[in-house]
Amino acid sequence: MMRGERLTDLRQLIRSRLAPGFTDLDEVESDARDWAEDNGASADEVTAEVRRMWVARRADEAAWNDTGDFGRLSAAFAELDAAGVLARMNFACCARCATALIDAERTPAPERDDWYKFREWAYVFFAEADAGHIADDDPVLSLSYSGFRPHESVSESVLDAMSDGDTDAEHLAYEQTETMLAEQIVAVLRSHDLEVIWSGGHHDRIDVRIGAWRKPLPGAPE
Repeated sequence: MMRGERLTDLRQLIRSRLAPGFTDLDEVESDARDWAEDNGASADEVTAEVRRMWVARRADEAAWNDTGDFGRLSAAFAELDAAGVLARMNFACCARCATALIDAERTPAPERDDWYKFREWAYVFFAEADAGHIADDDPVLSLSYSGFRPHESVSESVLDAMSDGDTDAEHLAYEQTETMLAEQIVAVLRSHDLEVIWSGGHHDRIDVRIGAWRKPLPGAPE
């Protein structure tokens, strides 16, 4: 039987998968069995611990009367998406992979009369690795963001210089775009009563302090 530090580590792994609410039981069990193999533990024992914690989490869900910060962030993301900012939760394994994959999530808009043929002009997301921090003692969810195209408020002179191949102008256009985008995201998040931390720098991620995240686990209650 596992005891002490190993049991603590296993439970922390399971909590990091259960707390965000995006991972189904089979995936959590698979992660726990991988952990068991790496740590010389019994696969049956870790599977039993997953199921015990899964049932306990389901019992907690039965007492919820709202979805807390999950519901508030979902509403904020829906508002951003309606404004042309592609918003994704728990997208890809990590921020690096998500950034590489996010372009394919855009909605084609062939009817547009300019060079850019998609509905969304920018994006915001948090990845699976970010979601795992919801299980932390003082959870903070970090959001990544950027523009697919320059913001409509970037000046014509900068856009013209960018079109002519001026790399400084291109950098300026996207710096301005990312700053204005981040300001928009922060404003929308705060309008949905979320606690937001952002430095004001366009290179810095936007942090959302999580007080009560209540996303039900996938699938029907067991």
